[in-house]
Amino acid sequence: MRHLIYDFELLTKSPEVGSILRQPLFSCFILQLVLEFSLLIRIFASINRPALMKKFFVFTLSLLAFCMFNSCEKAYIGDESDEEKEENIGNDNGDEWYEEDVEHAGGDDGEFGLGDVVDVNTFKSCAIYTQVWVEGYIVGAATGANQKYRYEFGPDFSFDTAILMADSTEADDISEVISVCLTNCSKDLRAKVNLRDHPENKGKRIAVFGFQDKYLKITGIKKIDAYEFPLE
Repeated sequence: MRHLIYDFELLTKSPEVGSILRQPLFSCFILQLVLEFSLLIRIFASINRPALMKKFFVFTLSLLAFCMFNSCEKAYIGDESDEEKEENIGNDNGDEWYEEDVEHAGGDDGEFGLGDVVDVNTFKSCAIYTQVWVEGYIVGAATGANQKYRYEFGPDFSFDTAILMADSTEADDISEVISVCLTNCSKDLRAKVNLRDHPENKGKRIAVFGFQDKYLKITGIKKIDAYEFPLE
């Protein structure tokens, strides 16, 4: 049975939602400010105090500019956990995705469709621009903690943050595997699959669904959107 993983974010923690929610309030504030400004202009004009009216005009424009600047400021969500920082450091250490890393298959958009099933070698060697199922064997564990990339192919396994998949249970080199992140998936999947807690999973078949990416310096999947384990 293949399991979908749903990733819901709290509404109040979304910077985009926060920005949208602020817009009506800000619009009401501007409307009220304009109305009050118009009223005060009439008062100043009636008492013939142009100098005072000029000072008020400058103050109002400064206040308006300040409010507009703050309303566009992105909300701050908070720091990632230490573990997530360690395992996602690829974004900060030149772990970008380069087109020359893979050989294009088919036309400009590749020959793969959403939900296609591929083996590890195909996933490694072809450019795939949509979510696919990758089927293979769990052959090792990996980590990028402390900006050091380490790969384990035999016990004792030390890492529970990523697994290595291959087409053969005998694979023992990073040129034969892909990396699959376990820190961006469900806690249940991570607890069930990782080799540190379950070394008996080495050699078992698994299917993961996601986008092709670069993770821990090799081709892999950073976010699992669905999975099947164990795969018969």
